Amino acid sequence: MVSYASLDDSPMPSFPLEVVEAIIYHLKDDPPSLCNCSLTCSALLPRSRCHLFCNVQLNGRGQLSALVSAILLWANWWTH
Repeated sequence: MVSYASLDDSPMPSFPLEVVEAIIYHLKDDPPSLCNCSLTCSALLPRSRCHLFCNVQLNGRGQLSALVSAILLWANWWTH
């Protein structure tokens, strides 16, 4: 069932979690689409991120430091 919540008088659909997860899973091999999903709605971000970062290849300490910084930044952003 689709429900609607109004923020600015325009209906915003709210889908069951199973539907959202099925959509994200279907896009698991399409990083640009996953990025778009993660930017579209904060509710899509965690599941999209799981597929985007399921495999990470690092070449050197610089990339490792950058990844750690990004994770800490995301964690800080997510808690606020």
